[in-house]
Parts: sequence; C-alpha cells; structure tokens
Amino acid sequence: MGYYCTIEHIDLKAPVRIDNLIQKRENNYIDWVCLDDFTIDVDGDRYFKFHEDDLVADLKFLRSLGVRGEIEFSGEQSEWWKYILDEEAVKDFAGYITFEDNPTNIYK
Repeated sequence: MGYYCTIEHIDLKAPVRIDNLIQKRENNYIDWVCLDDFTIDVDGDRYFKFHEDDLVADLKFLRSLGVRGEIEFSGEQSEWWKYILDEEAVKDFAGYITFEDNPTNIYK
C-alpha cells in the first residue's frame, strides 16, 4: 500500500525560464514544469505516493535554481503541509484539519 497526498496549491516562481535545468536532473520526484511566465507547475497527476525525502530534495533543487514561493499538500488523514521556498531555506509547516464539536449550521 502506501501513503498518498494531493497537491492542493502551487505558488512557485522562477527568476528565469528553467525548463532545461529541470529536465537535465535525472531523478526528479515530481514532473515539474516552468511555464512561459516563469511559474512552476506540475506536469501530470497531482495525487501521488508521498515520499517526504524525495519531495524535499526536489524543493531544495528548485530553490537552488532561484525558485521562490509556496506549495501546499493534503494527506489521507486530514494533514496539510505547506512548504515555503525563500531566501533562507525550504521551510515545512504542518497542520491538521479539525472540526468543531457542534455544527456550524443545522438545516431541516
């Protein structure tokens, strides 16, 4: 089996077009693409088997190319992760979706 996650939001931008540098890297975990406006997106499925070490290696690689911004993932058990790529490092923030004990609305 395995643990799966979904990319929920991507807001990553390169300083220049970096397609050729992404394609030269042989062991990309995710199929990243750089669009004409230098935004970074994913080519293919946004639902995949989660391997954090591989994901972080990809994000560190993108950061080394000057990519900055954030990307968010949701997991199978209500987890959310946000990775921020900034001048300092790749930063990982984790959270969980929780529901209140009482309903917000009741419809009859």
